[in-house]
Amino acid sequence: MKIQILILVLCTFLMFCIGCSKEEEKTLPDERIEKLTTVLADLSIGFELAQRDSLEYFPIRDSIFEKHGVDSIWLSNSMDSLGEDPEVWAKVWEAIEGDLESLRDSLTP
Repeated sequence: MKIQILILVLCTFLMFCIGCSKEEEKTLPDERIEKLTTVLADLSIGFELAQRDSLEYFPIRDSIFEKHGVDSIWLSNSMDSLGEDPEVWAKVWEAIEGDLESLRDSLTP
């Protein structure tokens, strides 16, 4: 009976450790988050320039990807890596908003 409890405790501990290691993989380095926010800000501007018309947007999107040296798979993987934590996404969107405000201020006379 003691051996069964010991095995159960060890299995539970191992599952906990594996679960924690997967959570650590969901974080992105700061440089990648910065690049992600810049790409998303540029894509937001591109979408508005295309007047929300997807046929006009795709060439703009492709040029933005080329400018930053990324593709849609990189974007998807980066967004997936952030997970669903609202605090992380709030920081990302704050950074995007800051990028857009900086651009607006640089263009305003």
